[in-house]
Amino acid sequence: MESLEPLEKWRFLWQWCHKYGFFKSVLINFQAMEEVVIFQHYNNKEQEQVTALSSGGEFWNFYVENGKNTNGYPIRVTLGNNPPRSLLWWSHEEAENHSRPHLHISGYYATILEIFAQQYNASLEYLIINPHKEYYNELDCLDRIRENRTDVCADAMIMGQGYIVTQPEEISHSYLMVPYDTPMDRFYYFVKPFQPQVWLWGELTSCYVTLMLSLVNRLQRGHWNFPQNYLNSMMASANLPFHLPLILGWRRKFLEIFMFICGFVLANWYLSLLSSLLSSRLYDRYISCLEDLQKHNLSIILSEYEYLFLKTSQLSPLISQQLQIVDNEFLLENRRNLRPEYAYYSQYDKNLFYLRQQIYMEKPKMRELTEYPINPVYGGIPMRPNWPLEDKLNNLMGYMLESGVFIRILDDTFYDALRIGHLHYFPMDGNSVEPLSLDYFRMPGTLLLVGYSMALVSFLILKKDATCMGCVHNESGV
Repeated sequence: MESLEPLEKWRFLWQWCHKYGFFKSVLINFQAMEEVVIFQHYNNKEQEQVTALSSGGEFWNFYVENGKNTNGYPIRVTLGNNPPRSLLWWSHEEAENHSRPHLHISGYYATILEIFAQQYNASLEYLIINPHKEYYNELDCLDRIRENRTDVCADAMIMGQGYIVTQPEEISHSYLMVPYDTPMDRFYYFVKPFQPQVWLWGELTSCYVTLMLSLVNRLQRGHWNFPQNYLNSMMASANLPFHLPLILGWRRKFLEIFMFICGFVLANWYLSLLSSLLSSRLYDRYISCLEDLQKHNLSIILSEYEYLFLKTSQLSPLISQQLQIVDNEFLLENRRNLRPEYAYYSQYDKNLFYLRQQIYMEKPKMRELTEYPINPVYGGIPMRPNWPLEDKLNNLMGYMLESGVFIRILDDTFYDALRIGHLHYFPMDGNSVEPLSLDYFRMPGTLLLVGYSMALVSFLILKKDATCMGCVHNESGV
């Protein structure tokens, strides 16, 4: 080949390249490296540019510099309200023409596309779905991609479902958002200072002390006297006055001092822990595992797209039988108000976005069930096939994640949602004076009942033991 000219003989090649998504093509004469033809196609206007380059390195620099400027290449972006990924609203205050409101765009995927357009001098043409509603159906955006009516979606979708997404940069986890723990009945406060194992060892220790005292009584007096010794052991544990009259000699003082010191330490330790618990509020785990969803018959509401997303992996039967597909409006109204009548399935970014409203509450309404992650997936920004800027958008997504800008954009989106009224902080729990209810008397009443019951049982056993001893003495006298 002597020359690339005339250029018309290559026009079919350039048109074929543009048909399949390459808006800039380079033709090189390898026999004469200084002859390079660059064909560009911007805004439906074809332009040939013949450039003489002296080396391959110079050509590479030329290619990189020209790749940063797309000369206003139009990018069709489908956009809808799906915070924190995309958020839009209108305002008349900042509009140049007050008859036409100004469009504001937030959300980290929508913001990334704006940054991308600024970096490569591209123009964004927004195709808004449900412009006056606070939600949209993600499936509508995917339909527009399949019909070649848009280039990209300002959202993130799962990969491997028949459309192209940007190169995944992380594994995205989904979780259930479940009602927060319920307040514990004060009736159970008196057993909470110690764990069940501590209570068990304490009871075993009391039984051991009772056995040792009874053994001493048997050796010195000839009878066991179990009830009285068990009662003395319990009184010593509660740091109450007790006496060991049936034990003779120095052993009685030694045992009394030893039991008093142990009971004093144990009782004051317990009372200090109990007093700190009574001045606060304890909670029982309402939903601690997936089985609790079925136990409380708690429905997991989700949208149609979230259901398709959820079916990409094998589901636990405990989850699938509690699913309930609802419309987007019903889902949005309940999820953003964190209504505990339902559980919600979402990816971690949406859960964080909505749960952040309750940071000033003493008792939150909902929490994320992080102990059970659901279907970790790869995903990214969906785009049409053969989109010429795919590699550049992949690079930008990697830079945004590595630099940590994602977190800042997520914070900005949250505050934007607060400013326009899409979200709101839940108020702090107020302090009020309430009359005492029966709940406050259940714990002391139960303790009194247990104490009197133990005293009654001990009295009956002692009476029976005394009766038996009397019978034995009478028989001996006879």
